[in-house]
Amino acid sequence: MNTLDMLRPYEPQMIADRRWLHEHPELSGQETQTLGYIVSALEALGLGIHIVPDGGVIGVLGESKEGPCVLLRADCDALPVQEPI
Repeated sequence: MNTLDMLRPYEPQMIADRRWLHEHPELSGQETQTLGYIVSALEALGLGIHIVPDGGVIGVLGESKEGPCVLLRADCDALPVQEPI
């Protein structure tokens, strides 16, 4: 089974997450709804949650401090752009 086939069951939720995030943009430092949404999604996956002061969250899969790790970083703030009508 290839990677795309393994991800296929998660596709509807990934699409729903992307749509929600794009429908609820928040400026930098004001991402309260966005961070709440992300925390809920990480909790639903069973990940450990660490809240970072001033607007951040870390989801942790396992708590081992030994061995290799992977870090993914993403910005979640929106830019103040006026959409054309």
